[in-house]
Amino acid sequence: MFKVVGAIKRREGMSFDEFKTWWFDVHVPRVKKWPGLTRYHINIAVSEDEEFDGVAEIWFSSEEAARNVFSTPEGRAARDALADDVARAVVFVAEEHVIVGDGPLTSR
Repeated sequence: MFKVVGAIKRREGMSFDEFKTWWFDVHVPRVKKWPGLTRYHINIAVSEDEEFDGVAEIWFSSEEAARNVFSTPEGRAARDALADDVARAVVFVAEEHVIVGDGPLTSR
């Protein structure tokens, strides 16, 4: 499985609660419009003192779909708005390897 993974740090002056509200109410609706999206998780830090405030995992059925999402109007809109809304974001395409849990397990 391929996914877009993003780690996000809220902008200066934004409270942790404001950040969580922004992510659920503003950013999630943007990402849910992405073509080819098959699953979407967000992981919010349990402490506001972490290096990042949250991590998103957005699943796609193929590497091509994950890589191409940012060439779509919906993908560009979410990426461009993210750059304006947060202090720092690291976003990359990843191949998932399940070690323990549901799905095919990966052995190395």
